[in-house]
Amino acid sequence: MDIIFSSFLVILGWGVTYFLALKKSARDKRREVTTEYLIKAWRTLESASNRSDNSHNAKLETAIADIQLLGTQKQIELAQQFADQISQTRSGDALELLIQLREDLRMELKLSPVKRNLKILRFIEAYVPMKREGDDV
Repeated sequence: MDIIFSSFLVILGWGVTYFLALKKSARDKRREVTTEYLIKAWRTLESASNRSDNSHNAKLETAIADIQLLGTQKQIELAQQFADQISQTRSGDALELLIQLREDLRMELKLSPVKRNLKILRFIEAYVPMKREGDDV
């Protein structure tokens, strides 16, 4: 009788362990996918910031959609504010959204917190007047 009871407990333990492992695996995969999409959204927003052309518009639309799908409540609110700015004025300030995404992603990746400032590097081609016929070299 003791062997049957012990065997039952062992089998039950395996079942519970398997169930918990599946649950943890699904949770880890969800976190991995969410983090991956939000990192891509961050990169898209950063890449499109301080640009004067419209070449990033489609990617920006996707980034805002991904944030609204997978982001935190605060991220979603900031993404919607940014989208509202763009729809009303044809430009927007994504700085607070970028900072919030960076903070949340660093926390998710267990990286140390950093200051809230963010610098975006852009190389701007210097204006070089065209050489006209007859100008000295």
